[in-house]
Amino acid sequence: DTGANAVLTVYESILLSAKQGTGGWKVHDDELSEIDAILKALNIHELAFRGLGELSGGQRQLVSLAQALVRRPEILLMDEPTSALDLHRQVEVLDFISSLARRQGMIVLIALHDLNHALRYCEHTIVIAGGKMAVSGQTADVITPNMLRNIYKVDARIEMCSRGQPFILVDGTA
Repeated sequence: DTGANAVLTVYESILLSAKQGTGGWKVHDDELSEIDAILKALNIHELAFRGLGELSGGQRQLVSLAQALVRRPEILLMDEPTSALDLHRQVEVLDFISSLARRQGMIVLIALHDLNHALRYCEHTIVIAGGKMAVSGQTADVITPNMLRNIYKVDARIEMCSRGQPFILVDGTA
């Protein structure tokens, strides 16, 4: 057997990501501890020894995030990291990333289509329309009823919930 059909487990794939570009393949206890901590933080520790091919789309998204985080990036680029997750997991992941970014001073660049998530988690927002930057600035200054009408062609309001968090209410198409 040549191993051509070998399958990596979730844990092995994250370990490979940790070792990539380090110039050595020796595994240290602190690296294993960090992988364990990331798996627990993303609430995917129960997947550690499952094959990557057995995972759902949302689970694969979380493993990809773990692979990126184990490399301790200064800048984290994420493209729709919550698209395959249910609402609970979306909030869980975005809360974790937001907290991690603050603690580690990490810059997170994230592409999101859920503007309520942008209002909740993003300090700065860039709106892309027609392949070009349409608006850029502090999120509260960018996501406005006027922008929503001009870019997204919807009549909408930004209101504050009872906890002081802004959210978008769409009244209809513009």
